[in-house]
Amino acid sequence: MTALHDAPLLPPVNNALIPLELQLAHDPEEEPQRIERGKALADPTAVVCTVAHAALEVVHGTRPVQQIASLVSPAILQLLMTKVRAQQKIDYANGVSRHPHASTNSTGKDPARRPPARIIKARIARISAVAAEASVLIHDGEKVRATALRAEEFRGRWRVNVLQIG
Repeated sequence: MTALHDAPLLPPVNNALIPLELQLAHDPEEEPQRIERGKALADPTAVVCTVAHAALEVVHGTRPVQQIASLVSPAILQLLMTKVRAQQKIDYANGVSRHPHASTNSTGKDPARRPPARIIKARIARISAVAAEASVLIHDGEKVRATALRAEEFRGRWRVNVLQIG
């Protein structure tokens, strides 16, 4: 059986639950203006690579999540904040400190002192005038991670609406 048949069916979206700013982005009356703004947008590569790199640093605890708040949707920002809080609880339970100014932990290693992450490869495909999807390979000092992103036009600029870090 293929993955298509195994995929769960999602219930229809209730527009009353969607914030107004996101409803306006999909308003049929605004669609022609949105497409024109999307055509005028520059290449999304810089935004996508910046968000992928910064999000990985946020997850590792070496960058505050607020630094990428303007580049990601509220849902992605909330997801990253949840991951950071969960990692902080795990670190606290294990006696690890990820604060940049902290001294070494009980193992003698400083977890905040990791080599800077670097982007190995980025593939970006503009799937429409207002959307682009990307996969970014990042070496974080320990292993190579794949990151998948989807950026969409939002008020005349690119904003990441989907982020998956492998």
